[in-house]
Amino acid sequence: MNLTLEIEDLEQDIFIIDINSPLSFSELVYFINNIKHSSFVLDKKGYRVKRNQISLVFPYYADVKEDDSHSYIISNLAYTEGIKNPSDGSLFDDISLIEKKYFLQPRIKKHNYFFLSAEKVQFNTFDSKNFTFFNDSKHISEYNKREQDLFQQIYYEKQS
Repeated sequence: MNLTLEIEDLEQDIFIIDINSPLSFSELVYFINNIKHSSFVLDKKGYRVKRNQISLVFPYYADVKEDDSHSYIISNLAYTEGIKNPSDGSLFDDISLIEKKYFLQPRIKKHNYFFLSAEKVQFNTFDSKNFTFFNDSKHISEYNKREQDLFQQIYYEKQS
């Protein structure tokens, strides 16, 4: 009798597509759901990161499948609101809120969203209001170490 030990690799491949779109996040996901016949659903908790004592929430959508081929679309932007101190003697001394934006991947500011998947996926640029551009699917190894760690953390944390 021969016994074979099969070790499962917990680190599966992750492929990433950078997306640049003028569409709102929900509009973009609507089009992706229609084009790819997928069922991305908004995660109400979002992806939480703490940077410089500021708690940031990056919205994301998940398409969870039974065969473990999950996919995620996460926004590269998070916004925080702060209070702007009124200036003394100004005609408009109301306290106003200011919005500050933060990037999930600060080195990759030109892309609004990231599509994370266990499989290579192909999208075509489509025209809706303005063009939405999808960069070719890249293996996670093509990113630098910091970016790889963050993408892996997002991908694997959301599976549990």
